[in-house]
Amino acid sequence: MNRLRLLVFTILFSIIGGCGFHLVQKNMAINAEIIANEDSIFANKLKKKLNENISHRLKVHVLKERKSEDISSYSATGSQTGSNLIYTVDLNILDLQGQILSKETLSANMLVRKLSSPQAERIQIDETYEKLADSIVRKLIRKLMRFNENKL
Repeated sequence: MNRLRLLVFTILFSIIGGCGFHLVQKNMAINAEIIANEDSIFANKLKKKLNENISHRLKVHVLKERKSEDISSYSATGSQTGSNLIYTVDLNILDLQGQILSKETLSANMLVRKLSSPQAERIQIDETYEKLADSIVRKLIRKLMRFNENKL
């Protein structure tokens, strides 16, 4: 019975590991000083992904965050049926002396269908912007990792 249980767990973990599943963890190799408004959604999400236990080698100055919505589709009667939500962040990556290493404009977009309930649509839009901010944070982390590697 124990061998069978061990075999089942081994197969199960192999399948889960093979599909790319991993536990959520902070990026242990990098930290950066974040310069942004206190109400910045992007900056707060970025701070959660960085490791504050190591010294920072870079600064990230968040200049502007923009949310926009473009109509993407219409029905045969001419009413709006979908939107393209766009989340854009302008930022500068600086070294510790304040020299600009890179000026970045990172953006992400997603198509959403128009819902019949205005309240449900508002929730859908808010959740979509949260996902877009997470996507931009991942893009920035990859850029910071490259800058961090070049500094070593």
